[in-house]
Amino acid sequence: MIGSAIEGYVQISTPTAVSISEYETCPTDGVIQISSDGSAEVRYGSSAGGTAGAVAVWIDGQIVESYADCNNVGFEPVY
Repeated sequence: MIGSAIEGYVQISTPTAVSISEYETCPTDGVIQISSDGSAEVRYGSSAGGTAGAVAVWIDGQIVESYADCNNVGFEPVY
C-alpha cells in the first residue's frame, strides 16, 4: 500500500496464516505483520513462540506486549 498521507509505503502480510478453531475466542496460531521503515507483528497462539499465552506484540524484533488471552486485545472472531 502506498499513500501520500503516510509519505511512503506500508506492507501488510500474514507470514503464518491466522487460524482459529470453531467456537474459540482466540486464534491458535498465526502472524500478522505490518512493515515499512520498521516492522510490527501480532503473533497468536503457538506462533508467539512461548512469549505469551495467547497474543504477543513485537516491534522491530522485540516483544513489547503479551497477553494470556484475547479479551484485552480487541480480537473478535467472525464465523
